Amino acid sequence: MFEDTKLKVFMAVAKSGSFTAAAREIGISQPAVSQNIAELEKGVGEPLFDRQRGAARLTDKGAAFKEYASRILHWYEAMDSVFSPSARFSHPGKVRILADPYCSAYVAPRLATALRISSPDLKFIINPYAKNEENGDFDIKLFTAPRPSEATLLNTATLCGTVQACTVTSSPSIIIEGIFPEGKKLAMWSPYYDMVSEDLKALTAITSESPMAVESAASASEELIGILPFHKGIEPSLRILPFPMPGLQMDIHLEPAPTFSTSELYEKMASLMESGII
Repeated sequence: MFEDTKLKVFMAVAKSGSFTAAAREIGISQPAVSQNIAELEKGVGEPLFDRQRGAARLTDKGAAFKEYASRILHWYEAMDSVFSPSARFSHPGKVRILADPYCSAYVAPRLATALRISSPDLKFIINPYAKNEENGDFDIKLFTAPRPSEATLLNTATLCGTVQACTVTSSPSIIIEGIFPEGKKLAMWSPYYDMVSEDLKALTAITSESPMAVESAASASEELIGILPFHKGIEPSLRILPFPMPGLQMDIHLEPAPTFSTSELYEKMASLMESGII
C-alpha cells in the first residue's frame, strides 16, 4: 500500500480533534500519534495544533497544511488503486475506449498505459471520433465539453478534470499589445469557435476538430496564432503566449456504456483522472 504514515496520523487528529481518538481510529498508541505530529511540526517549524485539555484544534498553519495533506493522500489512494498488487482486476476481452480528438491524443493513451502497469493482460482499443460521427460501440467514452455556467452535469457522465485553453505561436518576434498583435490570424480548435467573441471569430482563418492540426498550422506559419487545449506535450517549436482565455474551459468526462459491467475498472479510471496523475 502506498501511504504516508505521518500525514495519515495528522489527518486523523484533524478529523477527530483528539490525539487519543486518532490513536484509537488508526490502531496505534497515543504516544506514537504524538511523535508523528511532533516530527511534522519540527519539519514545518510551527505548531499545527493547539492542544487544550485533551483536545487538538488546527492552528492557521495547520489548516493550510491540511489542504496539502488531503491532496497528497488522495494521490496515494489513486496510486494504490492502480499500482498495488491488490489493484489487479479482470475484464473479459478488450476494453473499447471511444474518445474525442483531444482525449484520444492526450488522455486515453496515458490512462491505458497506467492501467496496464497493474494489469498487463488488460487490452485497450482506442477509437477516436468527431462530433458529427456516429459514436459506434464502446465500453467507456472520453469526451470534452464546455464548462456549464451552472454545475449541472449529466448523471451518465463523470467530470474528471478541466482543460484550459492556451495560445501558441512559432513567431519569435511577437510584440504583445492588447489581446492579439495586429495582422495576425487564428488557427482554432473548433469546439472553442462557438465560445469566443465575434471579433475573435472574424480573425479565425483555420478551424479543426484536431488539436494536433491546430498545432501543425501554428508551427508552419508565423502569421498564425493557435488556440487549443493546453497539454504537456505541446509542439516544442511553439511558444505559449500569455493571453488569458479564462472563458475557454473544457471539462473532461468519463462515461461508461449502459452495458459496461466492470464498475471497478471505471472507478479506477475516474480516480486516476480526478487525482491529476493522468
